[in-house]
Amino acid sequence: MDRRGPALRTRVRLPDPRLRTAPQAARRNSAPGRRGPRSSGRPPRRRLPRQAQPAPPPPASDSTFLRRAHLDLIGLLPTPEEVEAFLQDPSPDKRTRLVHTLLARDTDYAEHWLTFWNDLLRNDYGGTGFITGGRRQISHWLHEALLTNKPFD
Repeated sequence: MDRRGPALRTRVRLPDPRLRTAPQAARRNSAPGRRGPRSSGRPPRRRLPRQAQPAPPPPASDSTFLRRAHLDLIGLLPTPEEVEAFLQDPSPDKRTRLVHTLLARDTDYAEHWLTFWNDLLRNDYGGTGFITGGRRQISHWLHEALLTNKPFD
C-alpha cells in the first residue's frame, strides 16, 4: 500500500504522440551531395582557399603619429609648438620619448580616461534620488585611481 495517499494513483494524461507541437527538424538541402550548413550538428569546416597574409601597412608619418598619440593618450590635439618641435627632432627614439612624455602628464591622462570609465560604469552625473551623491564619489575615486596609476586588480 502506498503511504502517500490516493494522489499518486490518479492517471496523468499524456499528449497524443501523433500531435507534433515541437518544430520539425531541419531538412537537408535537395541538391545532390550537399548538406545543410549544420545538419551534422558540428560547425562547418572552412573551405576557403588559404591566402597569403596581407602585408602590414607602412608606418604612419611623424605628424600622424603625433596626432594619434596625443588623442589616444590624453585626448587633446598637440599644440603648434609641440608639432614643430616633434617634426624638427632628428632622433630615432622620438616616438618612444613622446609616449613617455604624454603618459607623464598625469592630470591630462586622468581627465581623458575618466570620461571613458564613467561611460563604462554608466555614471552620468545626473539623476534624482539618493544615488546622485554616490555618482560624484565614484568619479572622484576614479580620478584619484587614474592619477596615482592604481592597478586594475
